[in-house]
Amino acid sequence: MGQVYNKIYTPEKWEKVNKENKELIDDYIKELKSQKKAEGTIKQYYSDLRIVAIWCLDNCDNRSMLELTKRDFRNLSLQCQEEYNMSNARVNRIFSSVRTILSFAEDDDELYEDYDRNVAAKIKGLPKDPQREVVFLPNDLIEELWQKLMDEERYKEATLLAILYDSGCRRNEIEQVERRSITPEGNATNPVRGKRGKIFKVLYFNHTKEAFLKYEDSRTDDSDKLFPAKESESSYMSIYEWVVGWRKDLKELTGKDYPINVHSFRHCFIEHMTDGTHWLCKELGLGRVPIEKVKTLAHHNDVSTTDSYRSNDEERDIADLLGIKI
Repeated sequence: MGQVYNKIYTPEKWEKVNKENKELIDDYIKELKSQKKAEGTIKQYYSDLRIVAIWCLDNCDNRSMLELTKRDFRNLSLQCQEEYNMSNARVNRIFSSVRTILSFAEDDDELYEDYDRNVAAKIKGLPKDPQREVVFLPNDLIEELWQKLMDEERYKEATLLAILYDSGCRRNEIEQVERRSITPEGNATNPVRGKRGKIFKVLYFNHTKEAFLKYEDSRTDDSDKLFPAKESESSYMSIYEWVVGWRKDLKELTGKDYPINVHSFRHCFIEHMTDGTHWLCKELGLGRVPIEKVKTLAHHNDVSTTDSYRSNDEERDIADLLGIKI
């Protein structure tokens, strides 16, 4: 069915959502901001809660979230799974957002003094999804895909692919990159906030610069963001949609299915930096980069985390050691 849940929100539907739900969400977002939550975290909560408010509009006569029953929340869970085709992890994230906003209402005696029954807290989380297979693309295929995007004048997507692979950064980190921070002379963007509150700059090199110059020439907007949000969805979700769209391009190039996602390029970055095949290894004359150095580039705390991102290279090590093919 695809990522249907990305399309639940529309400006037209949001306009019809009842005032109480909008005010509750606004109050909760202000509370998160006062707690200095990361911008990406706040956006995820806001996106999830808009889905719930619009679900109330479509399925519960636009009632307040504070009036929903345990049965209503069970129905929301089932609909997310069966109609919207959400993963268990996605459903659990939405319900985490619901539980926390209702806990916020319970605890606020001034604005929501009559609310004292967080029934969503009684809905059990779904079991974890089976771990997805990590998809590794060879460096040569990544270059071929990048060239295809350039040839087809899909410069925005070529810029995204290049900066993902140049930096190995996560989606929410790329989302924070500012347009002005990509320059012909530079190699590091504005500071972004990563996992566990780490602050660092996103690195970029020749492929990103080349694509960005074309992308910049084609832009007509005045947004400060490298990848500005659409009216109907966040740039966080747009980035996901563009990358998933590359599955079709890879099929055209190879005849094979590569079920990649944004995180695939973080895996490829680490894999190819350590085995010396990353385009930066040639561009910068690096050779194979020691995993301890790649740990720093990936902003990991422990080298074992970095190592877990690589494919099982036992056969390759044996082949290198004995000078044979396996």
